[in-house]
Amino acid sequence: MKTKTITTWISSVAIAGLLAGAGAIIATPGSGEALERGVQGPRHEGPRGRQGAGQFGRVFRQLDLTEQQRETIHESMSSERESHRDVRERLFEARKLLHEAALRGEDESVLSPLAQAVGSVESEAALDQARQFAGIVAILEPEQLSKLEELYAEMESRREEREERFRERRQEHQTQ
Repeated sequence: MKTKTITTWISSVAIAGLLAGAGAIIATPGSGEALERGVQGPRHEGPRGRQGAGQFGRVFRQLDLTEQQRETIHESMSSERESHRDVRERLFEARKLLHEAALRGEDESVLSPLAQAVGSVESEAALDQARQFAGIVAILEPEQLSKLEELYAEMESRREEREERFRERRQEHQTQ
């Protein structure tokens, strides 16, 4: 199967984040059928109200994945779940140690190695995401990959618009 190369590494990493998060939806038993019916995935109550799969479910519906592709992604996400959990826990602990040291008023000689440890775990997480993304891209048909790139471009455009509105509001607030 031919795969199309993503034009930039940055796009790849951004899409990897999108797809890695979306994999949790597909990795949920029965969620393939839910995606086909238009259900956006599991929801939960959070500080901002009801939240759910949102854009990730929409992305996969728009890619029109085959049953085999959904199963492959499900298997990949299931096999990586434990590894991702371990990385998240280590990242939480590394950040916790750094924040506790900062609260104690430690100097840079103590904070720097702790910050480097956080960066190391974040790097490992990014690499895990990129590997997972590469596996997902490898099973996409050329048309699906093109569609994914289009969706990413649309998301980037919306993100830039939000940033511009934020800058405008911040500027208005500063001039008051």
